[in-house]
Amino acid sequence: MLSMSKWLWILLSFVLFTGSYFFFNPYKVHTYQCLNIDTKSSESLTMAKYLYGWLDVTFKNKIYMKNDCKKGIELTCSNTIENKALESIVYDESSNTLKHHWIEYESGKYVFDKTQVIKSNRTDNYTCELLSN
Repeated sequence: MLSMSKWLWILLSFVLFTGSYFFFNPYKVHTYQCLNIDTKSSESLTMAKYLYGWLDVTFKNKIYMKNDCKKGIELTCSNTIENKALESIVYDESSNTLKHHWIEYESGKYVFDKTQVIKSNRTDNYTCELLSN
């Protein structure tokens, strides 16, 4: 028969193994299918929730890590370089709408008698439907 200290060791090992699994892996993953309102094209939105409120979001092959996302009334994620938002998504869970903002660069356009890089702010609007929990 195992002694009490060996039972405690086995129990502690089980708790540590289980806890470390949930520390490095999400405990809940939501997958949404989002339909572009204008073009009717479809994109996938994935939200992986970790312990301690960490959240990783994937949309249009872009990954927004825990430091890129803020959850309030809406989920807001952005990729920034030098405090300038290059791309962002805003997802409203109550209405299942998603807004995707990004900066598009069109290099080599001939404007005002000079060759310049033109920068345009773009926005797409999506309606999303939950596929899996």
